Amino acid sequence: MGVDPSDLLNQRLYKELGSNLIIPTLTKREERDEAREWSAKRDEIAQTIWTNYMARNIRMGKGNKEWTSKQFRWTKSMEHLFLEILAEEAEKGNKPSNTFKLDSIN
Repeated sequence: MGVDPSDLLNQRLYKELGSNLIIPTLTKREERDEAREWSAKRDEIAQTIWTNYMARNIRMGKGNKEWTSKQFRWTKSMEHLFLEILAEEAEKGNKPSNTFKLDSIN
């Protein structure tokens, strides 16, 4: 919100610019307007983060009374699809022994 001329990071800048340095100053009203803009931006970012966090938790089953467990639960249709995929991979020769080939897993 401001610049400290004695800040070590700025000392080199001030030395290079010398006496030609003009520091723009804001009126109190401009400072308040700028502070409001940054507050609004901060609130917008916080709201976006919160919305994304809540949406992810709902998708993962948190915050939903039906899904009180943190563990993932397979549905019958998911299980059926997974078994079909495993059978296809075995038919392709991607299961030469008790395990699948790495390409198959990827």
